[in-house]
Amino acid sequence: MLLGDAAGHNDPITGQGLSITLRDVRILRDLILEGAREPDDFRPYVDDRRERVDRLRVTAQFWSVLHAEFGPEAAARRARALRRAFVEGQLSPIPALFAGPEALPADAFAPATLAALLAPDP
Repeated sequence: MLLGDAAGHNDPITGQGLSITLRDVRILRDLILEGAREPDDFRPYVDDRRERVDRLRVTAQFWSVLHAEFGPEAAARRARALRRAFVEGQLSPIPALFAGPEALPADAFAPATLAALLAPDP
């Protein structure tokens, strides 16, 4: 069974490598202790990991847009997105970096959510 970075690349901009690995280990440990031995017994791990890492990839891409682009337009976009997420309380994938991607609803990672955070002010 592959786990951590061996199971799939994660963007290092979010610094989630160790967190991903430790969660992988915990899920696999629990499955093995419950008697998992056959490939199908590990389906819960595969499904959980796929969703979790997909959400973290969306978060990393969004974080890159906010913090790895420069210039006045990028600074204005970053300020808008952070204001909307942290002051106005709009749904955002950013808390996934601190609370884990499973702590947020799926809508936090939706393209429409990201577009709303990055959109110009009216």
